[in-house]
Amino acid sequence: MPRLITWSRVLWATVGAILLAGGGLFAIVLPVVRPSADAVKRADAVIMLSGDQGNRLAVALRLIHDGLAPTLVIDGLPDFPQAKELCQTKPSFEVVCLDPQPDKTQTEAQVAGRLARSRGWNHVLVVTDPVHFARARLLFRRCLPGTVSVVGEPPPTENHHRALVHEVNGLAYSMVAGLASSMVAARGC
Repeated sequence: MPRLITWSRVLWATVGAILLAGGGLFAIVLPVVRPSADAVKRADAVIMLSGDQGNRLAVALRLIHDGLAPTLVIDGLPDFPQAKELCQTKPSFEVVCLDPQPDKTQTEAQVAGRLARSRGWNHVLVVTDPVHFARARLLFRRCLPGTVSVVGEPPPTENHHRALVHEVNGLAYSMVAGLASSMVAARGC
């Protein structure tokens, strides 16, 4: 005898779906609104992501000058004249300038991953803004061999609400795209 669908079953299924969706949203939003930097330790390179609003280059250069890595990678279009100058001159440390196309976090991670594999790097420090930590961490850990630490400081001026919306959307997309890719391929990079 077939089971009848009762209102109580529909109600419980609806409540369950809402709780599941809420939990998923919480898992995506929490790392963006409460970011945490990784521990800073000696690395093979410091990778500074594009989109600098005045803070990323300063953090990256401080890490290099503190002796935490011998190589600075400017990943994406340089955002400030000083970054452009580093790509065109020969400072006292190695600088590698990458030009991922299109210039977005996913392709920055892919291009940096190829560079890291070709150089045999085991650990890198990725410099970005705190609101971007979760997505950068997810994508770079997918694409690079070895370990990745994500660090940075808030920019001096930031359109915080716009950045939060952008990062929540970007993180959700990266998580879903990675899950879908991992069903087909080994790593989802």
